[in-house]
Amino acid sequence: MIALRDYVSVELTESKEKIFAGFSSQNRNKIRKAEKAGVTIDYDSVCLRFKEFVSIYLENMKRLQVAKMYYFSPAFFEGLKTLAKTSGILINAIEDGNVIGSTVFLKGKTFGHYFLSSATEKGRSHAVSNLMLHHGILWAKENGLHSIHLGGGVSAEESDPLLVFKKNFSEKTVKFFIGKRIHDEKAYNSIVQQWDEKHPVEAVKYKFILQRYRFKEEDLL
Repeated sequence: MIALRDYVSVELTESKEKIFAGFSSQNRNKIRKAEKAGVTIDYDSVCLRFKEFVSIYLENMKRLQVAKMYYFSPAFFEGLKTLAKTSGILINAIEDGNVIGSTVFLKGKTFGHYFLSSATEKGRSHAVSNLMLHHGILWAKENGLHSIHLGGGVSAEESDPLLVFKKNFSEKTVKFFIGKRIHDEKAYNSIVQQWDEKHPVEAVKYKFILQRYRFKEEDLL
């Protein structure tokens, strides 16, 4: 077992009021700011506006200039839509009838999961990411879940901006572990060594990725 990084978790056993009071003051102010700006929340259980979610997500990936592997395929998004309809929710932030932010939340029997989220430029100016995550937490509580898993940052650093954002909702963190097994160690070491020699900088950055040898040039940041 390998501990990757700290992930943020929100406990849902308290009242809605107490959960909200546990948010950072800055976070609560941003949520109120979005509400005062007239942003409303749409709980889209049948994913009627899923295409808008995909469009906003992909546009954000272009803006952030992420690696190609984050531009998920149409088949991936179709599968996610099906999963969200059966075991989750699409939460949309609406202004003047337009989607300015959209987030997918998923759930199991006990835990909720904050999955993919994106906002337009207008949405970012209204802090809709804070508002949508707040409503995702409420949705998880109303569905009888014990806690909701927000994930971590894009790195293991405590100062990671995404991790800092999520900690505005809860100071509780849990370790995320994964398991790995190599069946042919000799062949694996040979393939990895070749890849590492070809990509010395990335070899350090992705040293914990079991199948990093599958990364192509366009997948690297």
